[in-house]
Amino acid sequence: MTNEVHDNLKYVTDKPLTKKEQAFVYEYVKDFNGTKAAQRAGYSEDNPRAASVTASRMLTKANIMRAIRALVSERAMSADEVLDRLARIARGTIEPFITKANAINLKTVEAQVDIGLVRSFQEGTSKVGAKLELHDALKALELIGKANGALTNIKDSLLANLDVSKLTPNQIRAIAAGEDIIDVLLNP
Repeated sequence: MTNEVHDNLKYVTDKPLTKKEQAFVYEYVKDFNGTKAAQRAGYSEDNPRAASVTASRMLTKANIMRAIRALVSERAMSADEVLDRLARIARGTIEPFITKANAINLKTVEAQVDIGLVRSFQEGTSKVGAKLELHDALKALELIGKANGALTNIKDSLLANLDVSKLTPNQIRAIAAGEDIIDVLLNP
Protein backbone atom coordinates (compact mmCIF):
# COMPACT_ATOMS: atom_id res chain seq x y z
CA MET A 1 0.00 0.00 0.00
CA THR A 2 1.24 3.44 -0.80
CA ASN A 3 1.38 6.31 1.65
CA GLU A 4 -1.11 8.11 -0.59
CA VAL A 5 -3.67 5.35 -0.06
CA HIS A 6 -3.07 5.47 3.69
CA ASP A 7 -3.37 9.26 3.69
CA ASN A 8 -6.74 9.07 1.91
CA LEU A 9 -8.10 6.92 4.74
CA LYS A 10 -6.28 8.72 7.53
CA TYR A 11 -8.75 11.62 7.85
CA VAL A 12 -12.05 9.80 7.24
CA THR A 13 -12.73 9.97 10.97
CA ASP A 14 -12.61 12.69 13.64
CA LYS A 15 -9.58 11.08 15.24
CA PRO A 16 -6.86 10.39 12.63
CA LEU A 17 -5.81 6.76 12.32
CA THR A 18 -2.24 5.66 12.88
CA LYS A 19 -0.43 3.92 10.02
CA LYS A 20 -0.93 0.57 11.76
CA GLU A 21 -4.66 1.23 12.26
CA GLN A 22 -4.97 2.19 8.59
CA ALA A 23 -3.19 -1.02 7.63
CA PHE A 24 -5.61 -2.98 9.84
CA VAL A 25 -8.61 -1.35 8.11
CA TYR A 26 -7.30 -2.17 4.62
CA GLU A 27 -6.43 -5.72 5.64
CA TYR A 28 -9.80 -6.22 7.35
CA VAL A 29 -11.87 -5.34 4.26
CA LYS A 30 -9.98 -7.94 2.23
CA ASP A 31 -11.67 -10.88 3.97
CA PHE A 32 -13.41 -9.46 7.09
CA ASN A 33 -11.25 -11.67 9.30
CA GLY A 34 -10.10 -9.55 12.24
CA THR A 35 -7.40 -11.91 13.52
CA LYS A 36 -5.76 -12.28 10.12
CA ALA A 37 -6.11 -8.54 9.45
CA ALA A 38 -4.36 -7.76 12.73
CA GLN A 39 -1.56 -10.17 11.91
CA ARG A 40 -1.11 -8.83 8.35
CA ALA A 41 -1.14 -5.26 9.69
CA GLY A 42 1.75 -6.09 12.00
CA TYR A 43 -0.05 -6.67 15.31
CA SER A 44 1.03 -9.84 17.12
CA GLU A 45 2.20 -11.53 13.93
CA ASP A 46 3.40 -14.66 15.74
CA ASN A 47 0.57 -14.96 18.23
CA PRO A 48 -2.94 -15.62 16.79
CA ARG A 49 -4.53 -15.36 20.23
CA ALA A 50 -3.06 -11.91 20.84
CA ALA A 51 -4.01 -10.90 17.28
CA SER A 52 -7.59 -11.99 17.99
CA VAL A 53 -7.72 -9.86 21.13
CA THR A 54 -6.22 -6.91 19.23
CA ALA A 55 -8.76 -7.33 16.41
CA SER A 56 -11.65 -7.41 18.88
CA ARG A 57 -10.37 -4.25 20.53
CA MET A 58 -9.83 -2.52 17.16
CA LEU A 59 -13.33 -3.39 15.96
CA THR A 60 -14.87 -1.67 18.99
CA LYS A 61 -13.24 1.67 18.18
CA ALA A 62 -15.66 4.09 16.54
CA ASN A 63 -13.02 5.67 14.31
CA ILE A 64 -11.88 2.24 13.03
CA MET A 65 -15.48 1.21 12.27
CA ARG A 66 -16.13 4.53 10.45
CA ALA A 67 -13.03 3.98 8.36
CA ILE A 68 -14.10 0.41 7.54
CA ARG A 69 -17.59 1.59 6.54
CA ALA A 70 -16.09 4.38 4.39
CA LEU A 71 -13.76 1.96 2.61
CA VAL A 72 -16.49 -0.64 2.04
CA SER A 73 -18.85 2.06 0.77
CA GLU A 74 -16.20 3.34 -1.62
CA ARG A 75 -15.57 -0.13 -3.03
CA ALA A 76 -19.18 -1.36 -3.15
CA MET A 77 -21.48 -1.10 -6.14
CA SER A 78 -24.49 1.14 -5.90
CA ALA A 79 -27.93 -0.36 -6.55
CA ASP A 80 -28.09 1.54 -9.85
CA GLU A 81 -24.75 0.10 -10.91
CA VAL A 82 -25.92 -3.43 -10.07
CA LEU A 83 -29.15 -2.97 -12.04
CA ASP A 84 -27.20 -1.51 -14.98
CA ARG A 85 -24.94 -4.57 -15.10
CA LEU A 86 -27.90 -6.93 -14.81
CA ALA A 87 -29.66 -5.10 -17.66
CA ARG A 88 -26.55 -5.42 -19.86
CA ILE A 89 -26.45 -9.16 -19.11
CA ALA A 90 -30.18 -9.56 -19.81
CA ARG A 91 -29.83 -7.76 -23.16
CA GLY A 92 -26.46 -9.25 -24.07
CA THR A 93 -25.82 -11.34 -27.14
CA ILE A 94 -22.90 -13.38 -28.40
CA GLU A 95 -22.54 -11.19 -31.52
CA PRO A 96 -19.71 -8.93 -30.28
CA PHE A 97 -17.53 -11.99 -29.75
CA ILE A 98 -18.06 -13.71 -33.12
CA THR A 99 -15.96 -12.79 -36.17
CA LYS A 100 -17.11 -12.88 -39.81
CA ALA A 101 -15.34 -16.25 -40.05
CA ASN A 102 -17.50 -17.57 -37.17
CA ALA A 103 -14.56 -17.66 -34.77
CA ILE A 104 -14.58 -16.36 -31.21
CA ASN A 105 -12.46 -13.26 -30.62
CA LEU A 106 -12.46 -11.55 -27.23
CA LYS A 107 -9.90 -8.92 -28.24
CA THR A 108 -11.92 -6.74 -30.63
CA VAL A 109 -13.09 -3.32 -29.50
CA GLU A 110 -16.70 -4.54 -29.58
CA ALA A 111 -15.84 -7.60 -27.50
CA GLN A 112 -13.93 -5.56 -24.94
CA VAL A 113 -16.93 -3.26 -24.46
CA ASP A 114 -19.10 -6.29 -23.59
CA ILE A 115 -16.48 -8.47 -21.87
CA GLY A 116 -18.53 -8.32 -18.65
CA LEU A 117 -21.12 -10.54 -20.35
CA VAL A 118 -18.67 -13.46 -20.51
CA ARG A 119 -19.04 -16.08 -17.82
CA SER A 120 -16.38 -18.43 -19.15
CA PHE A 121 -14.19 -18.96 -22.20
CA GLN A 122 -12.23 -22.01 -23.28
CA GLU A 123 -9.69 -21.92 -26.11
CA GLY A 124 -10.35 -24.34 -28.93
CA THR A 125 -8.13 -27.25 -29.87
CA SER A 126 -7.64 -29.09 -33.15
CA LYS A 127 -10.35 -31.55 -32.04
CA VAL A 128 -12.76 -29.27 -30.17
CA GLY A 129 -13.78 -25.74 -30.99
CA ALA A 130 -13.62 -22.83 -28.59
CA LYS A 131 -16.37 -22.52 -26.00
CA LEU A 132 -17.87 -19.22 -24.90
CA GLU A 133 -20.51 -18.98 -22.18
CA LEU A 134 -22.31 -15.74 -21.34
CA HIS A 135 -23.86 -14.95 -17.97
CA ASP A 136 -27.45 -16.21 -17.64
CA ALA A 137 -29.82 -13.63 -19.17
CA LEU A 138 -32.92 -15.23 -17.60
CA LYS A 139 -31.35 -15.10 -14.14
CA ALA A 140 -30.50 -11.44 -14.73
CA LEU A 141 -34.12 -10.77 -15.73
CA GLU A 142 -35.32 -12.58 -12.62
CA LEU A 143 -33.06 -10.47 -10.39
CA ILE A 144 -34.17 -7.28 -12.12
CA GLY A 145 -37.80 -8.33 -11.64
CA LYS A 146 -37.19 -8.99 -7.96
CA ALA A 147 -35.46 -5.64 -7.58
CA ASN A 148 -38.41 -3.94 -9.22
CA GLY A 149 -40.95 -5.89 -7.16
CA ALA A 150 -42.58 -7.42 -10.23
CA LEU A 151 -41.99 -11.03 -9.26
CA THR A 152 -43.06 -10.45 -5.67
CA ASN A 153 -46.54 -9.54 -6.90
CA ILE A 154 -46.69 -12.69 -9.04
CA LYS A 155 -45.54 -14.84 -6.12
CA ASP A 156 -48.11 -13.25 -3.78
CA SER A 157 -50.85 -13.92 -6.32
CA LEU A 158 -49.74 -17.55 -6.74
CA LEU A 159 -49.68 -18.10 -2.98
CA ALA A 160 -53.10 -16.52 -2.50
CA ASN A 161 -54.65 -18.83 -5.11
CA LEU A 162 -52.61 -21.95 -4.42
CA ASP A 163 -54.61 -25.15 -3.93
CA VAL A 164 -52.27 -27.15 -1.69
CA SER A 165 -54.27 -30.34 -2.26
CA LYS A 166 -53.04 -30.37 -5.88
CA LEU A 167 -49.34 -30.31 -4.98
CA THR A 168 -47.33 -33.48 -5.46
CA PRO A 169 -45.43 -34.94 -2.50
CA ASN A 170 -42.16 -33.91 -4.21
CA GLN A 171 -43.40 -30.32 -4.55
CA ILE A 172 -44.42 -30.20 -0.88
CA ARG A 173 -40.98 -31.53 0.17
CA ALA A 174 -39.23 -28.98 -2.08
CA ILE A 175 -41.26 -26.07 -0.67
CA ALA A 176 -40.68 -27.30 2.88
CA ALA A 177 -36.94 -27.47 2.13
CA GLY A 178 -37.01 -23.78 1.22
CA GLU A 179 -36.91 -23.98 -2.57
CA ASP A 180 -38.44 -21.05 -4.43
CA ILE A 181 -42.17 -21.71 -4.80
CA ILE A 182 -42.32 -20.37 -8.35
CA ASP A 183 -39.56 -22.76 -9.42
CA VAL A 184 -41.31 -25.65 -7.70
CA LEU A 185 -44.66 -24.89 -9.34
CA LEU A 186 -43.18 -24.33 -12.79
CA ASN A 187 -40.92 -27.39 -12.65
CA PRO A 188 -42.94 -30.22 -11.06
